[in-house]
Amino acid sequence: RVITLQRPEKFNAFNNEMYNEVLEDLHAAAEDDHTVVTAITGAGKYFSSGNDLTSFAATPQDLEGRRQFSKTKGQRLIKFVDAFIEFPKPLVGVVNGPAIGIGCTILGLMD
Repeated sequence: RVITLQRPEKFNAFNNEMYNEVLEDLHAAAEDDHTVVTAITGAGKYFSSGNDLTSFAATPQDLEGRRQFSKTKGQRLIKFVDAFIEFPKPLVGVVNGPAIGIGCTILGLMD
C-alpha cells in the first residue's frame, strides 16, 4: 500500500486535513489483512516541506485561547507520532525530494 502526501502545490506541507488523512490511511493500512508493507511518499518535487505555517494564522490572541490552541496541536502531534511508532507492519519512506520539519521527523519513525 502506498500513502501519498497530496499537496504538491504547497510542497506537501502538513495542515490539519493532511494530518488527519495520514492518520486515517495508517489506520486503514494497519487493519487491512492484504497490506503487508506500507510506503509513504510525496506528490511532486518534495516529500514534505513540514508544517503549513498558514495553519497557525488562526492562533487566538487571548492567553487562554493560545493555551488551548497549543494543547490541541500538541495532543494531535503526539497521536500522529504514536501512529508511526505503533504501526504494526513495515513502514517505508520513499523520499522523492526534500523532507523538512515534520516531514523529516517521521522518516526516523519508519523502518
